[in-house]
Amino acid sequence: MPPVIEDKLGLIVNWERNLKGGIGYSATTKLFKTDRTDNSELVDGDIRFSVAYRPLQSRWITLNRLDFKFDSNTDILGIKTRQRKLIENLTSNYLIDDWNQISFNFGLKYVVDTFDKDEYSGITNLLGSEYRHDLSDRFDVGAHAHTYYSTNSSTMKYSTGLSFGWNMSRNIWLSIGYNFDGFEDRDFSAAGYTATGPYIRFRMKFDQDTANDIQNAMN
Repeated sequence: MPPVIEDKLGLIVNWERNLKGGIGYSATTKLFKTDRTDNSELVDGDIRFSVAYRPLQSRWITLNRLDFKFDSNTDILGIKTRQRKLIENLTSNYLIDDWNQISFNFGLKYVVDTFDKDEYSGITNLLGSEYRHDLSDRFDVGAHAHTYYSTNSSTMKYSTGLSFGWNMSRNIWLSIGYNFDGFEDRDFSAAGYTATGPYIRFRMKFDQDTANDIQNAMN
């Protein structure tokens, strides 16, 4: 049996509520404490609040997520480092007609880093849009452009690309794309497909009919 090098204690709490008018709320709290055999320790967590607006008769669908992430790490010498992040992710989709849609992405991140007694902070922004056109009931094409700006380094990065989508079955969608330029930031939800080069996106919506749809697609 390998030796135990750390003990980890975690707490996860979820809350969700759907209201009339297509509005839903959810909240998640994740807390973890890790004690290592070398006397170092780590405390980290993520407190998330989300709001979804998706009325059945509306052409708009809007999702908003606010995260507060934090961690405190103490090394074997007793030196402590801390990081706190407040992250806003907003995505809104508008259905132009039965064949065309456009989405908008906005991200804002405020970070505070503490190294022993020194403290640093910075703000990062993300702004982008994507347009998709249905070629048929099963295939679609899209183009996107995103801008990423960091106040710490006063630099601006861009991501532009094209993609081809395939509606494999109801509630299951796969797309393959390529970005001519790009950037990476895991804290922004839209940044999952903004890195330079090829990428694959896979989306699945689960409801009471999803299992049957998957089985039919495999057959």
